[in-house]
Amino acid sequence: MLNLFKILLILMIFISIIIADEVEKPQKLDKFDDLYYMGIGERLAAWVPIGSKQKATVKITIDKNGQFDYVMKKMAESDEFNQGLIKFLEEQKQIRYPVNRDKFIKIFVDFKSEEYEK
Repeated sequence: MLNLFKILLILMIFISIIIADEVEKPQKLDKFDDLYYMGIGERLAAWVPIGSKQKATVKITIDKNGQFDYVMKKMAESDEFNQGLIKFLEEQKQIRYPVNRDKFIKIFVDFKSEEYEK
């Protein structure tokens, strides 16, 4: 069940990334971009949500040097959920992320717990 949840989370992150990127500046993504964003989605899917029926929206940036950063745009209702997510995101700041052709990447990601309803 956890593996299925992680696969769904990767897909949700990937779709959110594509939508956010296209809203920012419409462009057709090529195969390299698809693989790049899927790789980012896989890294972010390592997060294990705490609680249920929670959602937080995060703006994630990756600079031209692979430096990860984030801004919480909308917190979840649960402090425990938020603290777990922030701890995970802070850990990501210590990891060099892959770069995408020297582009500055800005994406919006919805982190959701199981059983989240619209």
